[in-house]
Amino acid sequence: MISEKENPRIGAYFEKYFKWSIASMCKMDGDIPIVRGSHSIPKCLVPFPKIRQKYWNGAYVHFFNNDYEFDGEHGIWLDTTRHIPYLERYKGVISPDFSLYGEAGQIPLLWNTYRNRLVECHLERLGFDVIPCVSWAMPNSYDFCFSGIPQNSVVAVSTIGIMQSKDKRQVFEDGYREMCRRLSPEFVVLYGSDNGLDLGTTPYRQFRNATYNWTSSFSMTRKAV
Repeated sequence: MISEKENPRIGAYFEKYFKWSIASMCKMDGDIPIVRGSHSIPKCLVPFPKIRQKYWNGAYVHFFNNDYEFDGEHGIWLDTTRHIPYLERYKGVISPDFSLYGEAGQIPLLWNTYRNRLVECHLERLGFDVIPCVSWAMPNSYDFCFSGIPQNSVVAVSTIGIMQSKDKRQVFEDGYREMCRRLSPEFVVLYGSDNGLDLGTTPYRQFRNATYNWTSSFSMTRKAV
């Protein structure tokens, strides 16, 4: 096998697609990078595809969009550097939500969990306040999908795409309870509908599938009982 030193193009390839230099600076929980977490609660959320078009003072950037809107050749994974000047205009970031599709099998689920944490770890090292996004699939994903996130952090979850399916709502509720059991989050940022969901007693703030300012989101804060 040709070494990286013998062929710099090999090193460039692995850096572009696997981010080895970033991973080498991260502490690991098994195969998953460990992040610091956050204790911030956003007042306003802005979708990543809009960060070049508009600016909201004090807003956090989120990635609760279709993957093709933030992944790909010029997305946050393959071309992180070009987005930093735009992200710096915001108060913070919710870590990317590279989707975990249960039907995809374990390897894609593990890979996207790894990518979620690695981008967060990178942004944290650059000085960003990053709220961990937590995603899961079926119970066999629990062994790694909560890894790398500290207990008692503010975390973010999304219900986009699950509300029309009873089975998907059940998968979400089961994973949500497991997340709360394992991570004991201080607070949850919930993007999407919470209608009819059993979310326990952990306090959360709901942001609908749109950009909300402080006054419209404040009333959606759920108090722990």
